[in-house]
Amino acid sequence: MLPVEQFVALLPRCAMWAALFFTDENDRPLLLRAVNQANVWQFPGGGAEEGEFPFETAVREAKEETGISFEGRPRLLAVRFQPLRPDWPINQLGLIFDGGRLSPEQLDEIVLDPAEHTEFDVRSLAGWQKALSERRYAQLGRLLSARDGGDAAYLIG
Repeated sequence: MLPVEQFVALLPRCAMWAALFFTDENDRPLLLRAVNQANVWQFPGGGAEEGEFPFETAVREAKEETGISFEGRPRLLAVRFQPLRPDWPINQLGLIFDGGRLSPEQLDEIVLDPAEHTEFDVRSLAGWQKALSERRYAQLGRLLSARDGGDAAYLIG
């Protein structure tokens, strides 16, 4: 049996992130446009801090990125695994929680962190098709299904 430090050194590295999935009252998903990649739309969320639980990460990141103070309970909609890729040297594991439906007033109160996002939008699922890759568009549909009472989605990539 190896000492803990040696065993841990053998484990694959994995970064963890978490996000909240919001829609408007008509179930149109809310996405944020990334500053560093103009054609990347993402959920309010980000990397976990040391000792932070995944749901805490999602709530904190949503507050930092949009000003939304989410006070609901954790409801997991999806787990997303992203394997190694040339521009990111470790695996990523993301948890996407239900952020609920935002009223028009709540949408009007969104204040983006300009260091991270340039704009936000709410669109129907079909309205997001041209803005997202085929894989990301399919994943968005699976999140809506999970929210409607389906099983939590297991997403790759």
